[in-house]
Amino acid sequence: MLNTRLTFFLLILTAFVHAAADKALVFAFDSNVMPCGDTVVESSGLFTLPISFCRDASTLFAFSLSGKKNLFFGPSGHDYAAGEFIFAFLQDERQAEDFTLFGDYSGSLPPPTFNPESLLFLSETMGFFEFSSVLKSYCFKEAPEESENPEISLLRNLMLYLHAEEWNDFKSASKYSLSIFSRIPGDEEALKMRLMSLMNNAEFAAANSIMDSFYSKRDKGELFYSLKANLFAIWGKFDAAEKYVEEGRTLYPESKTLLMDAINLYSVTDTVKMAELLDFYEMR
Repeated sequence: MLNTRLTFFLLILTAFVHAAADKALVFAFDSNVMPCGDTVVESSGLFTLPISFCRDASTLFAFSLSGKKNLFFGPSGHDYAAGEFIFAFLQDERQAEDFTLFGDYSGSLPPPTFNPESLLFLSETMGFFEFSSVLKSYCFKEAPEESENPEISLLRNLMLYLHAEEWNDFKSASKYSLSIFSRIPGDEEALKMRLMSLMNNAEFAAANSIMDSFYSKRDKGELFYSLKANLFAIWGKFDAAEKYVEEGRTLYPESKTLLMDAINLYSVTDTVKMAELLDFYEMR
């Protein structure tokens, strides 16, 4: 029965983590497949980049920490007042060439025909390590080799983490999530990845300690209470889970996330309360 409950709450937390704000690793290349920029940006289905970052770009790859990826030959939109290009992760990559190209803004050359095998052969023959590394990750889900480039190294750990998660190799996933969290220790997305890995390995005390340390110097917002409630529920400490979910709902009464957390928690501990909250949810 306990394992069933743990699986139930892990599914809830997984869905919540992947629905929240995200981080994206971005790699830009010119028409000669030479690197012209890489960075890590905030993403919530959309992300933005300074127009100046894309000045020489003809092709741009983006990978989110939650596992999404996309290829862009130009921006999905722009905000000239802010000096930014806008990119949509949900944009269909098959329609990428139908959008305005980077060169239409900057005069840079158009991208080469996107034939993964030919481009991979060209980049490896010419020794273009960065492009071949990113292309392998994007098209073939291969982790790059070790690199001194911190963004390529981060991409390597991300790909290895995603592979380990896919194969339920939780020990390896924990190793790679630690590398990612160590690389960007102040990032909430990396924190959530680290917490998931620890909980998958039943290291609940460690997960709780890391969360307390992380939020000791930050405001404890809606996400904090949701993560705490889910952690304690998975841990089987239902009284603590109820404490955090109710504190969170008091502070954030309009939060749909915390309302769903409460419904999910009470579906295990108090079906009467669950029914009341379901009625409230349907009335909203």
